[in-house]
Amino acid sequence: MSTTFGVLVNNKEVSIARRVGGVDGATIHFTNELAEALPNDTPVIPLDNTAQGIFTIGDIRNHLAFGDENRDALDREIADLPNDYIKSIKVKPIIDETDYLTSSKANKEHLDKAIKEMGKGSDINPKALLSLGFEEVYQSPDMGEAGYIYYALNLYGIELLSTASDEGELKVVLGDDTEINELSKLQSLVTSLKLL
Repeated sequence: MSTTFGVLVNNKEVSIARRVGGVDGATIHFTNELAEALPNDTPVIPLDNTAQGIFTIGDIRNHLAFGDENRDALDREIADLPNDYIKSIKVKPIIDETDYLTSSKANKEHLDKAIKEMGKGSDINPKALLSLGFEEVYQSPDMGEAGYIYYALNLYGIELLSTASDEGELKVVLGDDTEINELSKLQSLVTSLKLL
């Protein structure tokens, strides 16, 4: 998969780098020598594909330093060195994926935004409710209305009932009509109540 990256200059996209992927991994190179003078936290934009983890000039430099092709070449060079020499030198540790992805401010902001977007909408589901100790209850048809299933949990007099939101997603409602739409918050509440 290939991607051309650019920067905005006076509201105009200027191509600065190209990433080309293949069976042996991906390589990247600057296509504009002026780009090499830009600071690491300069945001870059994918012009013809997805970002593929590259959001700043620093990400491009990191890929240049630790990309698949460069890492393989370094491994071959190290393999040719005598063992006692390898043991005597200190090699810069390879950055783990999380540190790499959050190594630049723009990258971290992009990931934080994506995480917030993932949190939108309910991730509460029947299996999760049952694992928290909720009981599945069948409400029989009543006065011409169809029957339905809901989930209930009562801890220390606090009643938690599931209901469907207008969008059809499950949510949990406390006795005072407080709504919980996120599984993580519901898990925290139930765990706290169980510790009482």
